[in-house]
Amino acid sequence: MKNQLKTKLQSGKKVVGTMQQIASVAIAECLGISGLDFFVADMEHAPFDAESLRSVIMAAELRGTTPLCRIKNVTKDYVQQALDIGAMGIVAPGIESPEEVRALVRYAKYIPGGNRGFCYTRTSAFGYADFAKTPNEYIKACNEQTLIIPQCETKQCAESIEEIVAIPGVDGIFVGPFDLSVSLGCPADFGNPVYKDAIKRALEACERTGKFAITFAVDVASAKASLDAGFSGVAIGTDIDTLIRGYRSTINEVTKGMQ
Repeated sequence: MKNQLKTKLQSGKKVVGTMQQIASVAIAECLGISGLDFFVADMEHAPFDAESLRSVIMAAELRGTTPLCRIKNVTKDYVQQALDIGAMGIVAPGIESPEEVRALVRYAKYIPGGNRGFCYTRTSAFGYADFAKTPNEYIKACNEQTLIIPQCETKQCAESIEEIVAIPGVDGIFVGPFDLSVSLGCPADFGNPVYKDAIKRALEACERTGKFAITFAVDVASAKASLDAGFSGVAIGTDIDTLIRGYRSTINEVTKGMQ
């Protein structure tokens, strides 16, 4: 059980991923083939269920990309199900308080850091993987390799970011720029001083605590700008948006100059 994304982040490598909203094995496989470091299966906004989540995670494993899961909200059942299915990290949306993050850690970690319910699932080859010969070995591997990533996308989270990133078990944050800007009262105005100050504060908090920061980017230019600003990684667009943009670009090229 090796989390390639965590290894890359710990080594200081910048990472690039995307949001997967099409609950398709073929899409997940193509994302892996493309060379992306990770994708986030989006249970919050897309029609994923447990079975489709399992399918895309298996495709990610086949093609060498790291599957993360954005759960619907922070509850024990959502966290445990995603991890038991094989997600290598939890992205938790809508965080407003350190208490929510402490609950997230409890749900995602086995003892001693949490109270995740024990079961040999497909993450351990149902107990037959070499690293799961004993419950203690399996618990240790899961606790070390599973990423816990609260989303900073509310004013309340931004105002408590120092405390949140310092919570034991938190690996880093995922800034949701659109929701955060809305919550701060400047929708999609990413040049607004209030928004820029919140991002600066979050990045500085992560740097002080040795945690990573990932954000969402709509295009290549904004992705590069985020990485240059100090983010450790970006999720560029969604599979849906990339598909539409790609075909629109192709159509425009094909029909250029035609009547």
